[in-house]
Amino acid sequence: MEGVDLQRIMKSLLTGGVTEIAKRAGVSTTTVSHTFQGRTNNIKVLKVIAEVAKEHKAQAQAAYQAINEVLNN
Repeated sequence: MEGVDLQRIMKSLLTGGVTEIAKRAGVSTTTVSHTFQGRTNNIKVLKVIAEVAKEHKAQAQAAYQAINEVLNN
C-alpha cells in the first residue's frame, strides 16, 4: 500500500494490539501480521487497524496529559 506506513502503526500500538485487532476483525493474529507486512490486503483488518490505532493513540495522549498534570501541579 502506497503512502501508508503500517509498520509504524504497528509499533505505535499498545501491548496486545495485534491480538485486539484479530479479535475485532474475526481473524487470526497471523492474518493481522500479514496485513501489517503488506502480504495481504484484508480490508476488514485494515479498517480495524485504523480504529484500534486511533483508540490507542487517544489513550496514550490521555495518559501523558494526566502525567503532565500531576507534574505541573
